[in-house]
Amino acid sequence: MSRFVRLFLKVIYIFLLGVGVLSIPLFIIDFTVNSQMADYLLSNKALFDNKIGISLFDLIGIVSVTLAIWDGQFVDDVKPTHWSRQNMPK
Repeated sequence: MSRFVRLFLKVIYIFLLGVGVLSIPLFIIDFTVNSQMADYLLSNKALFDNKIGISLFDLIGIVSVTLAIWDGQFVDDVKPTHWSRQNMPK
């Protein structure tokens, strides 16, 4: 598998993991309390009659990928000639 495919799959995995970490407790709370909060966020009429509910989950996924980059999860995927690897000890 090429480096790009592995990197792409890693980004998708982190994106879905970030959304899943939020949506699983949301669905559990929704099921136990019967608040219909998940239906409200996933419907097309979530906030102000638009698709902001889906956008909220997209935003959470993007934030989780950003945190993974900031945390250094993608350091091994950088080429050895990249400027960030030139000063690193081997």
